[in-house]
Amino acid sequence: MEATLRMGADERAILTGLPEVVTPELIERHNDALNAILARAQRAGRVRADLHPDDLVRITVMLMGLVRAADDPAAMWPRYLALLLDGLRPAAATPLPPLPGGSC
Repeated sequence: MEATLRMGADERAILTGLPEVVTPELIERHNDALNAILARAQRAGRVRADLHPDDLVRITVMLMGLVRAADDPAAMWPRYLALLLDGLRPAAATPLPPLPGGSC
């Protein structure tokens, strides 16, 4: 997530062109890799067990919105990424409301 946000902050023009280059195949490859990483982290007890891969996708999109809108994105995203990552740790595990559609 950090590398994605750093790239978005450093190369903001990339964010404008993303909708044109992101294909269903690219999304599937990304999600497959994300699912594997998340499952491994959950098995190791490093990430809360009720976190769903869709949550990570949406969190990244939220943070990229911050990068896109900020006057100085390089100064903004590290703080909010740290706050969000802290909430993904098992120690912060206040039960999450279910995902819309019952995906969790």
